[in-house]
Amino acid sequence: MISMKLYPVALFVYNRLETLVEVIDGLKACPESSFTDLYVFSDAPRFTYHEKQVETVRRYLKTIDGFLSVNIIERSENYYIERNIIDGVSLLLEQYEALIILEDDGIPHIQFLAFMNDVLSKYRYNEKIMHVGAFTFIEPELDNWDVFFWQYVENTGGWGTWSRAWDNFKYFDNKNDLINSLSDKNRSKLQIAPGVIFLDSANLTPIPWVICWFCSMIREDGISVQSRRTLLKNNGLYNGVHFTPINRLLGKSAFEVDFLTDAYIGKLPETIDVNPKNIDLLGFFYQRLETGRRKKMWAIFLKFIVHLKITRSLRLIRDMFLYK
Repeated sequence: MISMKLYPVALFVYNRLETLVEVIDGLKACPESSFTDLYVFSDAPRFTYHEKQVETVRRYLKTIDGFLSVNIIERSENYYIERNIIDGVSLLLEQYEALIILEDDGIPHIQFLAFMNDVLSKYRYNEKIMHVGAFTFIEPELDNWDVFFWQYVENTGGWGTWSRAWDNFKYFDNKNDLINSLSDKNRSKLQIAPGVIFLDSANLTPIPWVICWFCSMIREDGISVQSRRTLLKNNGLYNGVHFTPINRLLGKSAFEVDFLTDAYIGKLPETIDVNPKNIDLLGFFYQRLETGRRKKMWAIFLKFIVHLKITRSLRLIRDMFLYK
C-alpha cells in the first residue's frame, strides 16, 4: 500500500491519439497511478480539418481508467498549447501545493511518478528550487545522487512545480517585453554556450511558455532539480507544434533519448549544490547539435545540386537523340 502523499497529474492534449495512448499506458504502468488524480485538458480544434481528430481523442479520454480519479476539461475554443498549459497549471495550483505536468507526447518511465512525488515532497519548502525536470540530454557530473541542480529548464513534455514557484510566472506576448523584464546580469544567464542563446526561441509566435517560465526562474534566481536519468521518452517529435518537416529531413533528432537502464532508488541530497560543469556539458550538447545541423543541411544542399546537374545532363542526352 502506497502511503506517501501523491500529487495530481495534469495532462495536456490536442489531436494526437496515437501518442496520447502511449502516454496513458506509460502512466498506468506506474504503481502510483491508482492513487493519483488525473486532470486532462483537451484543447478545441484550431482548424476545421482537426475537428475529427480532436473528437476521436475526446472519445478515448472518456474510456480512461486506472487512476484515483479522471477529470476531463474540454476547451470550448482553441487555447493553443501556450494558453492551454498556462491556464491549466494555474488553475490546479490554486487548489494543490504542487503539480506534475505531462503533454501528449511524453511517455513516462515506470518510475516517473515515484520520482516526481519524491522530489516534489522533499523540496517543497525550499524556496530556491522552482522546477523539477525528468529528462536530460547530458551525462551529469554528480556524486551518486539521483538528481542534480542547475539554473536551467529542460522540458520535453514532463515536469513539475509548486504553487509557491508558479506564483512568479509571467507570460509575455512579445520578445521586447520579455527582454526588458530581465536585468543585464540575468540576460547573460541565457547564453548557454557561444552562439547558443536560449532567448532565440522567443522569436517564435507565440512565444513558447517554457521560455517565459525559464525567464521567470532567472528573475527569481531560482534553480531546477533534475533527474540524472531520462524518465521520459518523447514519441511525438516529428508532429509537434514547434517542429517542421525539415526535422525529419535531417534524420534522427538529437532530442530522441531513450530511458536509461539504471533504476531510480530515491537518493535525494539535503544540500543543494549547483555544479557549473553540468551547464558546460549542456552547452557542448547544443554546440554539437548546431554543428551537426549545419553539416546535414550542407550535405542535403550538395545532393540537390548534384541531382540538378545529373538531371540537366540527362535532358541534354535526351535532346541529342530526339532532335538530331
